Amino acid sequence: MPYTVTGDEVTVHATVSKLPQPDGSFIYQNGMGETYYRGDVIDDDMIAEDWKEALESGEGKLYDSLSQVLEQGGDKGTRSEAHLGLPFDGYDDMEEDDVLAAMRNLPSAAVTKMQEYEANRDEPRARIVNYNVGYGENSIDRQEGKVGSDVQEADENKASARLTTREEPEEGLVTPGEGVTGTGDPQIAYGSKKDEE
Repeated sequence: MPYTVTGDEVTVHATVSKLPQPDGSFIYQNGMGETYYRGDVIDDDMIAEDWKEALESGEGKLYDSLSQVLEQGGDKGTRSEAHLGLPFDGYDDMEEDDVLAAMRNLPSAAVTKMQEYEANRDEPRARIVNYNVGYGENSIDRQEGKVGSDVQEADENKASARLTTREEPEEGLVTPGEGVTGTGDPQIAYGSKKDEE
């Protein structure tokens, strides 16, 4: 039986695995969440098994929580207008840089909605479509040098700062690096070339 979303917005998880316990019960591992909006109808195979059990039982803490955003019934495949419209009022009036600044402070579900909407426009803005929620930036800005990490001064006492790596000149012989090279060259003690200097 399908379920209708009665809350404004809810992320619904599916059961990824079901782990049996010695007492015959199960622990459910849920994931692959998808965000739905008020009026969406979700097929029951897209909802975690323990969620369905709680909704059908009509009792318990999980039921109390889920019953505020989901109810049984509805016509399969129904999607709310929220999936078709703007991510939020005024979105189309915003400059690309302003949208990107907003994306850094919004939850991932809202960012995903913005990216989906942008990708379906006649002229999608690549910096928005390619935005990476985890890094809080997009690959285009990184390549153009608009964002980056602060460069830290090298610590001369750090072991890796004293390591000399292999050099491959365009012409002439390769100079092996220090340590085990895997090329058949004899092992050179770490930091020995820096010590010679």
